[in-house]
Amino acid sequence: MSTENTELATDGKIKRELADRFLVTAGLAKDLKPQDRAAFTELCVAFGLNPFQGEIWAVPQKGGGLYIHVGVNTYRKRAERHPAYDGYEIEMNWHGPSEADDSSCTCVVYRKDRPRPTKTTTYFIEATKRQALWATAPRMMLEKTATARGLRHAFPDECAGLPYTPEEIGSEPRDVTSRSSPSAPEDGSDDGKNKRRARLQAWKERFEETFEAGLITDDEIAAFRLRARGKDDSALEQIFTEATALVSERAKAANDNDDDSLSLSLDGQMADG
Repeated sequence: MSTENTELATDGKIKRELADRFLVTAGLAKDLKPQDRAAFTELCVAFGLNPFQGEIWAVPQKGGGLYIHVGVNTYRKRAERHPAYDGYEIEMNWHGPSEADDSSCTCVVYRKDRPRPTKTTTYFIEATKRQALWATAPRMMLEKTATARGLRHAFPDECAGLPYTPEEIGSEPRDVTSRSSPSAPEDGSDDGKNKRRARLQAWKERFEETFEAGLITDDEIAAFRLRARGKDDSALEQIFTEATALVSERAKAANDNDDDSLSLSLDGQMADG
């Protein structure tokens, strides 16, 4: 983030100029109605969310208006600021892709001012949006959804009014914010630098979400990042497709291994009986 942008986001306070600049930089401002533009900027200001750091996104709807949502890390940050926050745990109840509809994930949130933790269970069949990452990394997406819901339930005052996460509403912000406007300069001007910075930040968020599945090594992640340096959108899309395919392949292999282990366990129990 530039020095000027940093000055506009001091001590967690986001000024309207910064939020409005993001909409212009991402090529969204010219097609927005005044009320949609105002809604986005006011949310940024009210919650101190910095769009240049991926804390909040705006995605145009086909029929007009905006999808406005935040990342799960935004919910984590809100909870961590509360003096009573004492961490959270995830309990995954995963049955594999063939029986994924019966799977669930429970987020257990601890508060120092409460005798019992807050437990929130999210069921795959109710949460899945049947989109690309829900197919390639279903457990990661289910965990993100469960985490956001759990923190929202445990800290209702801190999270009241925060937009939902993209995993919960099924929108895909990266495809929109990563595009460059046809007339957007990518030169050495301040406007050109800001547009490229926003585009690259969007690609970074897109890659990081895929890497969070935890199915590829640090060396492989470093290799993907090295290949992505200085590339245009077309090349980045190809590299991202390769990374997603690798995650999907590893996820399938892991699920097959889980099924094999379960089968062997059942066979052993039957033999012992």
